[in-house]
Amino acid sequence: MKYALHPGYVKSMNDGDDHYISFEKLRRLYGLNSEECIEWNTDSRGVDERNFIHLYPKYDGNYILKNKRRV
Repeated sequence: MKYALHPGYVKSMNDGDDHYISFEKLRRLYGLNSEECIEWNTDSRGVDERNFIHLYPKYDGNYILKNKRRV
């Protein structure tokens, strides 16, 4: 399965501050290998979004994917 990662800002539940989560940090937080994900951005136009599971920065910090072995 391929994942589309959406880097961006998230307000932390712990400190209330806004934090930017980069593609690379988001990939590590979700425990994904670089081969199984892409960065979803303006260059993704024309790519069928239905072929991907879309993942975003999370307010609660819970990045565990169901049925996914952590790397």
